[in-house]
Amino acid sequence: MTYPPDTMPPMTSPRVDLHSHTTLSDGSLPPRDLVRLAAQVGLDVLAITDHDTTEALAEALDEARGVGLRVIPGMEVSAALEDGGNVHVLGFFPADRLGALAAWQEERRALRRARMASIVARLGELGLSLDLEALGRGADPRRSPGRLHVARALVEAGHVPSVPEAFDRYLGKGKPAYVQDRVPTAGEAIAMIRGLGGVSVVAHPSIDGLDPHLEALAAQGLEGVEAYHFGHAPDVAAHFHARARALGLLVTGGSDYHGEPTRAPGAPPPAEAEAPRLGRVALPPDEWERFDAVLRARAGA
Repeated sequence: MTYPPDTMPPMTSPRVDLHSHTTLSDGSLPPRDLVRLAAQVGLDVLAITDHDTTEALAEALDEARGVGLRVIPGMEVSAALEDGGNVHVLGFFPADRLGALAAWQEERRALRRARMASIVARLGELGLSLDLEALGRGADPRRSPGRLHVARALVEAGHVPSVPEAFDRYLGKGKPAYVQDRVPTAGEAIAMIRGLGGVSVVAHPSIDGLDPHLEALAAQGLEGVEAYHFGHAPDVAAHFHARARALGLLVTGGSDYHGEPTRAPGAPPPAEAEAPRLGRVALPPDEWERFDAVLRARAGA
């Protein structure tokens, strides 16, 4: 969702994007390339929040020093609500705490690989053959695999015309090839993040239908809400901004950048080139300052 110029919240100073992904999870750019793109589009601060992994951060932090960009170490943790629903919790960490996540990340990678094998097996039963070994061939062994990798493989194999259709027909929750991931509870994810001195923020609450769950998540220690997201229309962003403030929670925003959207085969090109999605979601300056103050206090402690 793109904000029309007259409905965007005021631009931040500095310009920040607190939600992005690299090829170490399901993004399309390697860490160094993502950092360079962030500098090119005029960002001052970028949080890299790959799914269940922080493996991209060493390269990203190194590259950031050369381009004058501040990189905030982050991770998007897949978790479960008490009613079985899905929730993604963004964790933002002091850089010196990341080593403590190594064993946790290795376990998550193993579980994600097992889930991918189950999904591919189900697709095979449906007559949609994919080579499981080929899915990982040439990929960085540190990568945290997910459904998006399977969706892209379905498109490449000609089974579906687009990634959204792969989810709509086969991979989305309740669809024939969906396999529930084995994940921590939301409370466990929040406690893990806080235990490492991090700040926990629920990602894209409208997309995941989390409005009714915010009070319970706050009671479990959640510290923020991603009100501003590329998929949130201005009225939705305003609603979650107000909800967060009423609950005494921080407010964040980010593009959830995975790369530029791809067109279905045969689709006409856009009339004019679009600017990269990275950095196109603005967070009000006072909310950035509030979030940054908490993050810096944790790092100092």
